[in-house]
Amino acid sequence: MQTTRYRSRIYGSVVEAVQYTRDNDREVFEWVPGKQFIGPAPQYAVEGLTVFTPEGRRKAVWGDWIFRDEGTDRFWTCCQDAFDDDYEPVETEARERQEAGR
Repeated sequence: MQTTRYRSRIYGSVVEAVQYTRDNDREVFEWVPGKQFIGPAPQYAVEGLTVFTPEGRRKAVWGDWIFRDEGTDRFWTCCQDAFDDDYEPVETEARERQEAGR
């Protein structure tokens, strides 16, 4: 699993983030403090992940973003729309600075 660095547009802090999918469920489960959320019978299939955040337990479902403050073990969850509004890739910011310097 590969995380990507993003910067908060609101606070300016940097986070390591990954979008939670069915394909990376196992890797995210091993990275994040939490437990898998199992659906009802008869399938008992994994439907998401319960993440232990500083504010309590939060459920992440497929497509949500899970991230942690860089250099800490504080994890958070966020839906796709809110993440797109509040975060931008750090690499994009560095590229824009480089292009502005030309």
